[in-house]
Amino acid sequence: MKDKNQLIGFMLMGLVLFGFMWYNSNQMEKQAEYQRINDSIQAVLDAKNAKIAKEEQLKKEAEEKAQETDSLNALFVARQGQAGTTTIENELLKVVVSNKGGQIESVTLKDETYKNQEGGQVCLFDKGDSDFKMLLEGKSNNIVSTDFFFNPKDVKDNAVTMSLPIAKGSIDVTYSLKPNCYLLDMTIQAKGVDGFFSTKTKTLDIVWNEKMKQQEKGWDFENRYSTITYRDTENDTHELSSMGGDEEETEFDAP
Repeated sequence: MKDKNQLIGFMLMGLVLFGFMWYNSNQMEKQAEYQRINDSIQAVLDAKNAKIAKEEQLKKEAEEKAQETDSLNALFVARQGQAGTTTIENELLKVVVSNKGGQIESVTLKDETYKNQEGGQVCLFDKGDSDFKMLLEGKSNNIVSTDFFFNPKDVKDNAVTMSLPIAKGSIDVTYSLKPNCYLLDMTIQAKGVDGFFSTKTKTLDIVWNEKMKQQEKGWDFENRYSTITYRDTENDTHELSSMGGDEEETEFDAP
């Protein structure tokens, strides 16, 4: 009788184990089918989104191409310039400004107190090291300053105004150096462009990416203690940490 009960117990255990394996296999098949359906739906959505993105990109390129050839477009003249540079300097600094984007192309220290590793003048950054752009939203045309050519005017030894022509007006960016000073002043002024921008446009976005040159022989030490210090319009000084990766967002009101 005892052997019979043991046999029945083993049979029941086998049935339970078999049932569990069957149920688990069935669930895995359902899960695989569910995943296959989801993957198919996602593939269709990805293809649809890619098609929409491509169509939007082609539309944008066509609009930009039309604007380039439309002589009545407010930014037509600004697209027709040629690459060139203007140099301003004082006793301590030499600054080269590019008319493509109206941005600073290079800065070199003239002060003989400072030497690079080869004994020459220290170049803080050179062509290709800096990317400075202004972003403005217009009614029918958006401005990314690096896409356009600025015209240098009011050129002096220590100052220049880079002017972006917009219809009958302009956006003027003036760079100036004071005597015996390392500070470079920059002012931005819009003239005669009221109809170009929406009345809601109150801000100017600036994107500045900088590739810092290695000046010291000890790269690790220089990288560890390099920092950014800036002063806002209320003359408050802010410094980002030299250790780690600080991020700070600040809005500036024009004085």
